[in-house]
Amino acid sequence: MSLTRAFVALEMPEPMQRELHKLALPIQRQMKDLPLRWVQIPNIHLTLKFLGPVAPEQIAQIGPRLQALAAQTPPLPVHIAAVGAFPNAAQPRVLWAGLETPPELHDLQASLERELVALGFPAEPHPFRPHLTLARVRREHRPANIKRISEMLAEARVNPPQSIALDSLALFSSDLKPGGSVYTPLVRSALVGN
Repeated sequence: MSLTRAFVALEMPEPMQRELHKLALPIQRQMKDLPLRWVQIPNIHLTLKFLGPVAPEQIAQIGPRLQALAAQTPPLPVHIAAVGAFPNAAQPRVLWAGLETPPELHDLQASLERELVALGFPAEPHPFRPHLTLARVRREHRPANIKRISEMLAEARVNPPQSIALDSLALFSSDLKPGGSVYTPLVRSALVGN
C-alpha cells in the first residue's frame, strides 16, 4: 500500500499571490546572499493541519469531511499583517508572513482538527498560528548570517492591508523533490457558507 504525505490548507487566490510577491520581492533582494530557500509564490498556502503519511482509504474518508466543512464556512477575509520568524527572530528557521484573520478561520481549523482526530489522526499539540511560510533557513549558516536575517526582519515593512477572501479548502499531497516540495491538490472544496 502506497502512502501519500499530505496536509490540509487554504489556497491563496491570485490577489493574495500578488500581495505576497510585493511583500517578498524586496526582502528577497535584501537577503539574496543569505542561506535561505524561498517558497515559490504559487506554492504558498495556509496550512490548517499537517497529516503526514496517509493511506488511500484515509484520503477517501477526508474528502467528504472537507466538503461538509467548506459548505458551512463562508469565504474568509484576511490580510498580511506582519513578517517574522519561527521559532523567533534571534534563531530563525522559517520566515513567515503573519495574517490578520476572522474568528471563522479559527473555527474552521478547530472543526477540521476534531474531524481528523475522529478519523484517527493525532491531535495537534501546538496552538494554531495562521501564517504563510515565505522561506526556510538552510542548515549551512553562520552566526553573522542569522544576525543579518534578524536585522532585516526587523526592518521589513508590510504594504497597507488589503483584505482578500480565502475561499478554497484543499487536501494536498506533498512530494519532496531536490528542487523543493511539489504540492498537488487531491480534494478541493469551495468555502460557500453564510
